[in-house]
Amino acid sequence: KNISFEYMLDVLPELKIDYADISSVISNLIDNAIEATEKTENAYIQLKITTHGSYVDIFVKNTYDGIINTAEQQSILATTKNDTFLHGYGTKIIKEIAEKHDGNYSWKESGDFFITNVLLKYN
Repeated sequence: KNISFEYMLDVLPELKIDYADISSVISNLIDNAIEATEKTENAYIQLKITTHGSYVDIFVKNTYDGIINTAEQQSILATTKNDTFLHGYGTKIIKEIAEKHDGNYSWKESGDFFITNVLLKYN
């Protein structure tokens, strides 16, 4: 898809996080980043997975077209796809998993980039 992709992964300690949860978070973040960056000329995604204290920090930065679709609830991103019945669950899943693991899910815009950050307590 001609997307420049950079990543940085720390060696993680033993995680007490279900593999399905961490896999779901990462796959949803990357899927969303791919979808957003495909709409740009200089497609770019950066993934960092690091630790901070007792938290795993999953950081994704990607180019996007400057259009954000939010749901009625603040901080919940809504799908940009036409079929909203079948799409738009990824960000809700990420938020639920973050809360389940005493963490946080946040996102922000910064120039040509969309940045998401998920913290999950690992012990």
